[in-house]
Amino acid sequence: MTFKKTVEMIQNLKKCELEAIQIFSGYDKIESDMRLISKGKADYLERILAEIQPKCKHPTNMRDKADGVWYCMNCNLDL
Repeated sequence: MTFKKTVEMIQNLKKCELEAIQIFSGYDKIESDMRLISKGKADYLERILAEIQPKCKHPTNMRDKADGVWYCMNCNLDL
């Protein structure tokens, strides 16, 4: 599994959890609890994404182009 595919999968999971919040929009106790659980999962996935997909702060001379896509040679992050 590539890094880019991993990030896409986590973003998809986060999107699903945010959609679940919309599904559980009722007012009874169970739906309220499910909404809170989904919100917690989405927040946790956002924190994971922030850790594994940091903003690249390396100098521009450390960038290279492969297959038409710019990437950082230090952190291997697509730019």
